[in-house]
Amino acid sequence: MIALEQSLIGGTERSGYCEEAEVSPATASADFRRLLDAGLVEQRGRGPNTRYEASESLRDGVAGAINDRDA
Repeated sequence: MIALEQSLIGGTERSGYCEEAEVSPATASADFRRLLDAGLVEQRGRGPNTRYEASESLRDGVAGAINDRDA
């Protein structure tokens, strides 16, 4: 959940996620791989400049859930 939240609010990099979620870099990489495979985040850049941002489908899903809740 932390990675998804960070991706929705401006994006995140592995180090920021590791620190907040208190996980190892290997765990963070595996978490981001699963999120990428599921289409929930998109990778921007490579190497030390890699950022992960919420995909359009994730943003649409969150917006739909908020609209449904408020209806």
